[in-house]
Amino acid sequence: MALFGAPIAHEDSARRAVHSALGIQRALSEYSHRLQAERGLTVAMRIGLNTGPVMVGRIGDDLRMDYTAVGDTTNLAARMQQTARPGTVIVTEATHKVVEGFFETRDLGPLAVKGHEPVRAFEVQRPRGTRSRIEIGRERGLTPFVGRTRELALLVDRFREASAERGQVVFVAGDAGIGKSRLLHELRRAIAEAELPATWLEGQCVSFGHRLRHLPPGRPGQGTGALRGDAGAGRKGLRRSPLAVVHAPASRARHGARGARARR
Repeated sequence: MALFGAPIAHEDSARRAVHSALGIQRALSEYSHRLQAERGLTVAMRIGLNTGPVMVGRIGDDLRMDYTAVGDTTNLAARMQQTARPGTVIVTEATHKVVEGFFETRDLGPLAVKGHEPVRAFEVQRPRGTRSRIEIGRERGLTPFVGRTRELALLVDRFREASAERGQVVFVAGDAGIGKSRLLHELRRAIAEAELPATWLEGQCVSFGHRLRHLPPGRPGQGTGALRGDAGAGRKGLRRSPLAVVHAPASRARHGARGARARR
């Protein structure tokens, strides 16, 4: 059993769970092929995932203490695991809703589950490349952009200042789901509609909880700027860089333990 979103919650906990499940299946498939060639044996695993609220805590006695999650969410994950074919990953509709667009899936329709009404399930097949939530949201159709007129105008104004060779650095911070990524998407669209020349540099965290340094490439006649993720970053700053907008997804740790569970 693996918990994603407890004890520390992240806004992409369900995606992490699905990536981990697929990684387990890939590694086990490679091992199974070697085992088949060497000993004529095969091995396979079933994995089921579900997303929802759980009760988490420590159980046990003085000699052994385990951290676990209990509740209907974990029970349904176990049912998905029992339903899955060997070598596959099955997710409930609750998990599919938050990972849809990031993975290729096959709709299995409603499945009979002991102790439940029929549950719609999906078989996860493979990732769909590296795409952002905004790109996937654009495919589904974004909701109207409201309530951020002042913030968007401020960013556009800072961009114009930077275009006039007055370097600017903007930090966008806020709780998960507040609309930071959408604000930057609207900034890019506003700049494109104004036909202003712009170069966009984007970075992705390679590992959560570790330091990360982004070093934008320099151009002839222009200094190279460094965005540093550790203390002392302000001393170096950016030298003659047009505009740097730093955006880091926030954790949902304060929004309750809502994650995905993988059971094998």
